[in-house]
Amino acid sequence: IFPLKCFGTVSRKRSTHHVGMADGVLEERLFNYICGRGGFVELSVLLQQSSPLGCRKSEEEAKVWLKNQRKFGLVKDRGGNITGVRVDFRKKLCLQYVSKGSCKKREGFCRHWHICKKFIEGKCSARDNCGLSHDFHEGANREILEKLCLEKYSNKSLRKIMAWSLPQVCQSYLRGQCNSHKCSYIHVCHREIQGLSCTCSLSHSLFDDRHNLAVLNLYGLVPTNLAFVCCSVLYLGEDPCSVYQNSSSHRASFLEGKTAISGMSVIGSDIQTLNWNRSIMIAAKGKLATESDVSCKVTKVPSSSYPGEWQVFQTLCREYDCSASFKEIARRPDLFPHGISSAESWFRKTRGNFLIKESDTETGEILRIDAFSADARLCVSWIENQTCHEQHCQSFHVCKSYISDTCNLGASCPMNHSFLNGRDQALLFRLRFDFLNDKQLRKLVLLSSPQVCEDYNNSICMRGNSCGKIHICSGYLRNCCRGVWECGLYHESTFSSKQTQDILQHLQMSNISSKNTLKLIIDDKRCLTGKDKLQCFIHVDKPEAPICLSFLVGTCKLGKRCSNHHCSLPYHWQYKVPNVDVWKSFSDKDNVTLERLYCDVKNTQMEFKPDEILDFSLAERVSASLVKGYTITIDLNDMLILLKQLKSQDTIRSQLRRLSMVGDYVDPRCSMPMSWSWYWEENGEVWRTYDKDCLERGLQRLIEKAYVEYLKQGKVKEEFKFETAKHKYKLFFSSTGMYQVNLETGTKRRVRRRPGKVISNEDIEDLKWMHGDSSYREEVHRLLRAEKKYIPSHWCPMPSNVKYYRACVDPSSVEFKDLEKLFKSSMNEEVLIAKIERVQNLFMMEKYCR
Repeated sequence: IFPLKCFGTVSRKRSTHHVGMADGVLEERLFNYICGRGGFVELSVLLQQSSPLGCRKSEEEAKVWLKNQRKFGLVKDRGGNITGVRVDFRKKLCLQYVSKGSCKKREGFCRHWHICKKFIEGKCSARDNCGLSHDFHEGANREILEKLCLEKYSNKSLRKIMAWSLPQVCQSYLRGQCNSHKCSYIHVCHREIQGLSCTCSLSHSLFDDRHNLAVLNLYGLVPTNLAFVCCSVLYLGEDPCSVYQNSSSHRASFLEGKTAISGMSVIGSDIQTLNWNRSIMIAAKGKLATESDVSCKVTKVPSSSYPGEWQVFQTLCREYDCSASFKEIARRPDLFPHGISSAESWFRKTRGNFLIKESDTETGEILRIDAFSADARLCVSWIENQTCHEQHCQSFHVCKSYISDTCNLGASCPMNHSFLNGRDQALLFRLRFDFLNDKQLRKLVLLSSPQVCEDYNNSICMRGNSCGKIHICSGYLRNCCRGVWECGLYHESTFSSKQTQDILQHLQMSNISSKNTLKLIIDDKRCLTGKDKLQCFIHVDKPEAPICLSFLVGTCKLGKRCSNHHCSLPYHWQYKVPNVDVWKSFSDKDNVTLERLYCDVKNTQMEFKPDEILDFSLAERVSASLVKGYTITIDLNDMLILLKQLKSQDTIRSQLRRLSMVGDYVDPRCSMPMSWSWYWEENGEVWRTYDKDCLERGLQRLIEKAYVEYLKQGKVKEEFKFETAKHKYKLFFSSTGMYQVNLETGTKRRVRRRPGKVISNEDIEDLKWMHGDSSYREEVHRLLRAEKKYIPSHWCPMPSNVKYYRACVDPSSVEFKDLEKLFKSSMNEEVLIAKIERVQNLFMMEKYCR
């Protein structure tokens, strides 16, 4: 009956100064104006000329004036902006009257309403049979009406006006869609307000919750008498389990120490209820109605057929790191005791805090469930300026690239790589996200933010409007696109497409400007875009082929005729589908994660949780056995992947492989640190790098050269002899399990070969710049000059055909004096500076700014 919108904080300030005659008249007229419209009016309507307020005051004047009026309460949105004004009587419901049907105080001495609470909530169907009053114009109620000058309004209008003057339970909270501390409604289970017992995961405390205490304080409710407070809190939603039988039905719920179902027969989780179609609970004068007291049949109704959204949200975030396969979470008996079909119906009906990923088939079955929250967002000002001046900013001050795990600065990044700082920790507590760890928070923010569709950038997205990621040019977001007419992909025009609008609406971002939305879109910088990515391919029939270095630097002209693999990085991890001769590639993010693990020589066997679920659909028997869940262990020494089923001891073994470059040590162009390091095991599993032989030659280079020859010759010559200052050794090569033997003592030690460092896309860009085609450098220069974003204003003009330019700094300039001062501060003796030259390098300046 009363639409319940989750506005925000309701605030009120009492006037401490004398109100002039003009303001007194305005207050009276505005009070009547709002009451005549049901007790609440939106601010935009109040500011119109037809309103008593709009015709007298500007918007700013109106806001200041309203804050000092006792008769009105301000309703604000989550950003703290005033959205509307409600009336505030400061009158509550009489506990004695509502619970017992009568008030001990003499008529005229009780300050509270003697009215049926269910009537106010629009739920009392007893009408003439109800023992409580439904009339504001009779008895003690009329005296209150006269004092408030409300006697001219009908009971129907007064019921609506009254509801706006009392606190209400947040229905969005009950659905698991609201946990904002700025919400103007009470965050508590509605059964707690009704005096019913309940074991759900929602809050059941009015006084131990800081948010609820703040809301109650705004309505003038002091947390001393729980029964009195519960009596004055309204629940305007449907109430299927609270059914009153007769004229005394509305009593007993608010009696201290008793509930309306205390003593009722409870069988399992079922509560016996009567007369399901009537909104009345069986509780008559302190004793329970029996089966003979009513004429209808007793029906058992489960107390809760479905879980609460907040319960599922917490489970998904805490136990599945914010993302789980649908079948995995749907088989949870504690969440969905009625099976998968019931879970599917529940998720489709309550999509508020969840993102559903469906199959591309006609059936549209649910494949994956991701957690989502509109409160888990980054601050636009922080992203753009590395600072935020808003005192009560409700967004996280964390590095955007840290969220997507693409920041190359690491701990030195000034943008913050943790949610554990004091400022964000306080925000987490207010948002009720303090149960999540840093990894889970990153995933939640990522899933709650718009992301770029990589397949769209590669012209292979076939999902159309059903795609859950933004169709926008990645180059446009990175400020390195030639232009929409040459690119052919959406730029800012994507915001006009239905697909983007649907995504933003589901992410609750429709009210954010396109300019700010662009800053919030998360783009994985490790992924190539456009034509570069389309050129990537793997030779399925030649897995032993190396990754093409010419392709990495952008000079391979052979395309798919090239006999080598074309990958975006100098390594590519794959796993074999069990019992099927098919190899699948890991996602881009998992590819880098595996490489990072592989670079650490101490890593052998460890648990691995991929960012994207592995695809075993081709192996039907294996896929069926893994339905109940499994853990993944990788063996980087024997190159195995082990799948252990959760509810059994069975383990499925399959192969792991790493495609890489071969011969990179001899290529003079490869100044990129794609070198390999060789280690031998000392006592106690301590790994040492090889140093020099007896002739002072570097053993790292000699061993690597011999190993590459071993690979090129088909693994024929599998040993390498070398001599140090003290001993002679023989090293035995193998794809796994290499070792060395001391030829004098016979001591055998394990040997490992691991990459020297993880190569990123940034390293590949540097490689292209140094060793790639000149057209790449020209294109980068052209884009940088056209952008002018990274060119300092004090730089001198540069010729278009040079990589860098040396310009003399004017001796009379501030720049010269600053540099002179800094240089001299580093010297112990007085020097005379004859000239200072500035090295202008657009490519390096762009990298520095980025």
